[in-house]
Amino acid sequence: MKKILALFLAAALVTSAFIDYSQVKINSGASIEDFKPITQTEEVTFYSNGQSLKEYSGIDSSQAFAFNKEDFLSNGVFSPSDPIPQGFSFKIPDSAITVSKGTQSVVGGPSLTPTQITNILKAYGSPASGSGQCFYDLSKKYNIDAAFMLAFFRQESGMGRATGYSTHHSIGNIVKTGSGRQYCDSTKRVGSRFCGYASWCDAAEHWFYYIKNSGNYLPKGRDTPEEIIPIYAPASDNNNPAGYIAQVNKCVKSWRSGSLKC
Repeated sequence: MKKILALFLAAALVTSAFIDYSQVKINSGASIEDFKPITQTEEVTFYSNGQSLKEYSGIDSSQAFAFNKEDFLSNGVFSPSDPIPQGFSFKIPDSAITVSKGTQSVVGGPSLTPTQITNILKAYGSPASGSGQCFYDLSKKYNIDAAFMLAFFRQESGMGRATGYSTHHSIGNIVKTGSGRQYCDSTKRVGSRFCGYASWCDAAEHWFYYIKNSGNYLPKGRDTPEEIIPIYAPASDNNNPAGYIAQVNKCVKSWRSGSLKC
């Protein structure tokens, strides 16, 4: 099931009781329009000040749905209103919605020294432990902090210790979705879906390049784990974006403080 996370400010809601999916921005950085037509039961969680307000499921797959504004204003809860036919137009302006951006930007070059990176990799028993200097140099080249790359590496494969990763050198489980370097046109892949590389340095360079140049991330101003991860590892692909975000932020903070593990 897809889980769409959004942060709504009640005070900014307009008078209309309906929401225009094409105008609403969500944590994944996509438009809710991207999730129509609804083809399966949806489960949606809304957040206010970081707290879950309500969860529900069972939306009719043949219909769109709206939310009862008055219910939120009086009870602090969004609830489904009467379903409406798909294609019906209803609006709420961008100014009525605030997305949790986060505070840690991936941009800025390395916050860890080559020795720190190497020691962190060694602490996890990573087969990439000899690549600390390379990871540091690539972090400087792309102006993206290697601490975040390591956190993604840890989350995706336990720093390369998961089965198959030492052979294919996959750091970020980047999916091959088309031609072009930012999408991975390598002929060596894990199965037929994930990119494979000749070395850990090649894999790291692709990860840095992908985050910096893919139209999903930095070019769109999405530079924090809160903005990147729901697209990079969406709930629709059996991921837990909230947990992923928490782990990445925790690890980066821990490593910057001098710890070898998080």
